[in-house]
Amino acid sequence: MSKSNSELLLERRKNAVANGVGIFNTATVQSAKGATIIDVDGRELIDFTGGIGVINAGHCPQPVVDAIIDQAQKYIHTWSMTSVNI
Repeated sequence: MSKSNSELLLERRKNAVANGVGIFNTATVQSAKGATIIDVDGRELIDFTGGIGVINAGHCPQPVVDAIIDQAQKYIHTWSMTSVNI
């Protein structure tokens, strides 16, 4: 029996990530919207383990996605150094 895409990704993670880094949720996310996740095997899951931002707004709320796109079209990263005179 061949391994599922989820099993293959988790195996890859095990080989690439140090053992000291734990894993709480083994969902292998392909996409997410609102409170649902679609994993790489096409299963639809309800996200009960989302972080603070997801709990407040859900996955990929359109106003947030639009703001990210707008920002990325302006610039993604800048570097500056601030000097302080004491």
